[in-house]
Amino acid sequence: MKTGKPLIVNSIIILILCLSTLFNDSYAEDSQYPIKVEIIEKDHARYDTPENAFAAMCSSSIKENLEWYYETLTEEAALQDKKAFEQAGIEPRKESEIFRKQYKQAYIINKHEYKHGVVLMVNVYSINGAVFTLPYTYVEEYGK
Repeated sequence: MKTGKPLIVNSIIILILCLSTLFNDSYAEDSQYPIKVEIIEKDHARYDTPENAFAAMCSSSIKENLEWYYETLTEEAALQDKKAFEQAGIEPRKESEIFRKQYKQAYIINKHEYKHGVVLMVNVYSINGAVFTLPYTYVEEYGK
């Protein structure tokens, strides 16, 4: 049966293609994730997307620029952050110092809409090999 062989070969090819799409754990073609977070200078900071706002926040910590860091937060979040450090008796600059010394790289791995904001899921890699998967929530305030 000469017609059976091409049918079997075609079936095997189709099965392999189906299995490869089933077990492919890469992101969808139109997905932009993961995004490597680039450390930027303050004058290059943009706040038009949650991803750009996160790059600014991460950069402000690496550069140990506390004023810039608070500019990356909403007014309410900045006040809460300042109050928490004050109540704990911790100098806020210590957090940036520790972050800078341990930070190796960060990748935004996903984004989800949540209520009136967006949650970025981020993998932060430390110099000792630890990987932290953290959520960062962003809302629009004053058009940013």
